Amino acid sequence: MGLRWDPVTGYNPEDSQLSTFSPGAQSTLFPLATPGLLYPGDNGLPFNIVGSRHDNIAPRIGVAWDVFGTGRTSVRAGAGTYFIPLTRGITFNRFTLIQPFVVDLTVIAPNAANIWAGPPYNGVDPFPRPMAGNLAGLKQLPFLPYAGESALALPFKTEAAEEWSFSIQQELWRNAILEVDYSGSSASHLTTSVDINPAIYGPGATLANTQSRLVDPLIGPINTIGDLLSSNYNSLQISFLQRFSHGVSVQSYYTYSKALGSTGSEGEGSNGPRDPFDYELDYGPLNFDLKNNWVTSMLYQPPPFLQSSSRLVRTLANGWGLTGILTIQSGPPLDLQSGVDNSLSDIGSDTPDQVGSWQLPGGRSKAQQIQEWFNPAAFVPNAIGTFGTVGRDALRSPGFWNWDLAALRSFTPREGCRLEFRASFYNIFNHANLGAPVGTVTSPAFGQILSTSTPRNIEFSLRFSF
Repeated sequence: MGLRWDPVTGYNPEDSQLSTFSPGAQSTLFPLATPGLLYPGDNGLPFNIVGSRHDNIAPRIGVAWDVFGTGRTSVRAGAGTYFIPLTRGITFNRFTLIQPFVVDLTVIAPNAANIWAGPPYNGVDPFPRPMAGNLAGLKQLPFLPYAGESALALPFKTEAAEEWSFSIQQELWRNAILEVDYSGSSASHLTTSVDINPAIYGPGATLANTQSRLVDPLIGPINTIGDLLSSNYNSLQISFLQRFSHGVSVQSYYTYSKALGSTGSEGEGSNGPRDPFDYELDYGPLNFDLKNNWVTSMLYQPPPFLQSSSRLVRTLANGWGLTGILTIQSGPPLDLQSGVDNSLSDIGSDTPDQVGSWQLPGGRSKAQQIQEWFNPAAFVPNAIGTFGTVGRDALRSPGFWNWDLAALRSFTPREGCRLEFRASFYNIFNHANLGAPVGTVTSPAFGQILSTSTPRNIEFSLRFSF
């Protein structure tokens, strides 16, 4: 049994290069900032914006039981809470690239002799600008309207995961163990990037008037870091381990699992789930969800089988080893995209509408599967003003299997020296694992598979160690 305390104090910037968004609030650190943009110290904000969290209490417990007292059968169970503080430095890079610290702009001006003639500069060259550490100079700078901004969402909680497991281990014979496990987890307050300044759809909405329909039309996209998503995982895991004995070693692992969560925003700087007001709309299989996953590796070293008076013959014929890895996996989730912003939200992650069955008859040839992995006529771009009826990662890409094999032989020409020859055969059967089909409805190749795994690759190597 244990109890862990995980206090989190956040990151303190050297030059006040953090921000948050509070509609209508005016910054006192930068009086000319666009209303809503707040910085360290504004309105009582702590210097790290998010404050500190001292209530991250993480208990855990583990139990092991030798069922019959023989050391051959054991039962184990455990559960615990784990906190994962935000430590990715790349997450904070964006705060050094926003106003007033940096202005990155593209100027299109009819007067090449005076490109600053028009608003908002009205003939005044804005460069050079004060450096990021010159707060006094930055306070005097006007903010450009419609610019993209970055923010930390408040309140900001620490990522947390509840994990639990139950396992049974049985020794089958000497050096051989069979293990059956159930493992599960539930995670909350997962950090993600979202745009909290989307366009609102309404009568007369078009792509041309997107800016005027933003929640705050004086600002562009507000890429916000927040503890907004959740996930869960459940799995049955079966493993067999034969430790090296009588020239044979085998490790085999099979997992039957399901990983679910709110998808659509799993990378830094993304716009977030397709509906900015309903993240649960994108709840479904996560992009790394593999229903079945079986990996087996083995090593075989046969006993000497050739007795010869010639030392050279014995050396070349005996002492070989054979090793291989077999991998078999279900197809990963396939995310379908509409390819057009018919929701007019400026998020750009709409999914299509389903108008028929996507399934095709079984028994088709591989060429037919490559041409149409699913029925593309079953999907159309989403209706104007909607986010699409197809869920995230609703279909599956082709499965995968691969066999790598290697033969090796070690020689000891003299004490302290070792020479190893290895012949490796990657994808030895040259099996073409099909890649993911094109998932964008507006693409001419929608539903087609345009890639395969790498073909057979043979590699010979010689390694000398001394």
